[in-house]
Amino acid sequence: MHAQEFINGKSHQLVPIYVLYGEESYFIQEVKRRIESQLKKKDPEFDRNTYDMETTAVQEAIHDAETFPFFSENKLIEIQRAYFLTGQKVKTEIEHQIDVLEEYANNPVDFSTLIMIVPYEKMDQRKKNR
Repeated sequence: MHAQEFINGKSHQLVPIYVLYGEESYFIQEVKRRIESQLKKKDPEFDRNTYDMETTAVQEAIHDAETFPFFSENKLIEIQRAYFLTGQKVKTEIEHQIDVLEEYANNPVDFSTLIMIVPYEKMDQRKKNR
């Protein structure tokens, strides 16, 4: 679904994983805000954690997503700068275990919403599509 369709819609059923990509930061932020507002309607005090993939391994964020929330029934995990989904080369010593992300995508938990932000023009089409 295109970001404008999501933004213009009244409400959407929450799904476990969102991948927001593109260079239009306005649309990414607006979709993220809409998802957060739907979570707040469902659970006013949801847990929220943000991870930057240039400084943290993806497996740490996935482990957090799989851990039960402490203060609420729902959890929001935001993964920023998910460059490993693109052809971008980033200098970092972080080693991402993409297989952990693939396993989670195949069987996400029902108490977490995962938002992956890929602020690049396009995603790498050679990566596995699931």
